[in-house]
Formats: sequence, structure tokens, C-alpha cells
Amino acid sequence: MAGEPVPVGCHAFAVPVEPPPAPRPANWDALHGAQLPLCGGERRILTLASSIAAGLPAYLRDTLPGLDDRNLRLVITAIRHAAGQRPRHR
Repeated sequence: MAGEPVPVGCHAFAVPVEPPPAPRPANWDALHGAQLPLCGGERRILTLASSIAAGLPAYLRDTLPGLDDRNLRLVITAIRHAAGQRPRHR
């Protein structure tokens, strides 16, 4: 509880406990409105992330071509994770 006495040694001090700050929501509209200075690959990755995270449409025919192997593996891992399958550890 906030402000509850916390025993420290042989004394009790009231320690204020505050909740952590809420995470800032992603501005997916800025991404889709082309307001962010991104290269093509960054835009494609963020488009796919916004689709998974916020349900915004992503056209795979437009977003998947051109991804390098590393980013393609990351996209596949994110899709598997969203489907409830944890990535395998090697």
C-alpha cells in the first residue's frame, strides 16, 4: 500500500510508493501518414508491427518483398509470437 510503514532495521519509515509511468502509446497514425522520416525497410517493419499490435491493415504483398534475411526472420518470429508460439532457443 502507498505510504505504508516499512520496517528498516529497528525503525519504520513511511515510503511513498508510486506506480510506474504508463507507457506512451505508439503513434501509428504518424507512420501511416508518412510523417516519420524512415527508409523503406524501416517503414515496412513498422507497418507489420502496427498490424500485429494495433490491428491496422498491412498488405503483405507490399511489405514483405525487399526485407533482408534478418528482418524477415524477425517478422516470422513476431508472427509466431502473436500466434502464441514462443520462439525456440538454440
